[in-house]
Amino acid sequence: MSTQALCEPDHFATPNLPLIAAGQLQRQLLMDRTVDLLVEQAKASEHWPELYLRAQQVLESLALGSDKFQYVSLRLSNAVRYAATGEFGAAAFELRLLRSRLI
Repeated sequence: MSTQALCEPDHFATPNLPLIAAGQLQRQLLMDRTVDLLVEQAKASEHWPELYLRAQQVLESLALGSDKFQYVSLRLSNAVRYAATGEFGAAAFELRLLRSRLI
């Protein structure tokens, strides 16, 4: 496959999905992986504030209903607070709650 073909927007579309839906799916996968990384960091008693910021940015790009967005945002904010104060178990718990609501 040529480099130009890889740069075409349709190359990134998932078969049978419009390009917009494929973009949403990619953002959802990015959010899932980011939350997985944050959970692993919490388990390792590590706090990476920039990754929480990235998670918030990705979260804001997702097409979520207002109730779901508020719930997930609250869980992320709680996780940030807990991790910043060294409460890594509580941060991991909040992140798992967040992840379960995104599914």
